[in-house]
Amino acid sequence: SFEPIQFGRFITLLRQPIAEKMTKLEVQTPQPEALKQYLDGLKTKPPSQDRRVLIQRIDIATGSSEWGADMSMAAVRSMAEGALEASGRATKDALRNVEREMTQERRQMQAQIRSQLFYVYRDASDAELKQYAELLESETGRWGTTMLSNALKSVIDTSGRELGTD
Repeated sequence: SFEPIQFGRFITLLRQPIAEKMTKLEVQTPQPEALKQYLDGLKTKPPSQDRRVLIQRIDIATGSSEWGADMSMAAVRSMAEGALEASGRATKDALRNVEREMTQERRQMQAQIRSQLFYVYRDASDAELKQYAELLESETGRWGTTMLSNALKSVIDTSGRELGTD
């Protein structure tokens, strides 16, 4: 479903200074201890309502918590199915058990990812978050993030199954 014109618009959107700044924040790998300390600090000094709304808007527009949970669950499901098939134990009951356990884990994972977004964007001002949210909420922003997440999910489904079989 590649559309060159729409994809060109999406690339142009990603080259805007606010998108470049936020992408730099998004790709930084947090140190586990720093992340834990930051999230613990949010319990004693929670972010403002405005900041919570902005982070939520970004999460909804990018599908970060939804996408992150989907990707993790797709990987786990594919590996479990591949392993069960390879071992000859791929019964309907076994696959249903995997699915049931994953549904519970998915909710927890989404909540963790949403919390981590506060850490990811800790160095961004509310004005920058608002500008970024508006960019992502645009038709082009939504189109691009949906296209990329669907493509990645397909890759993870395939590679996870192969890894589980191996």
